[in-house]
Amino acid sequence: MAQAMLISMLLLVAVPAILIAVGAAVHLKEQRERRSPGEAGDAGQGGCA
Repeated sequence: MAQAMLISMLLLVAVPAILIAVGAAVHLKEQRERRSPGEAGDAGQGGCA
């Protein structure tokens, strides 16, 4: 029973973390694609190093 509880807790933490990571990766990829044609940058965002 303890194993099932451990697995469920792991999934409860891992699933949102994976979703956030994938969402962040997609967001960064979109930003890079948008910036590459030579735009100065979005008005609402600060410069990224």
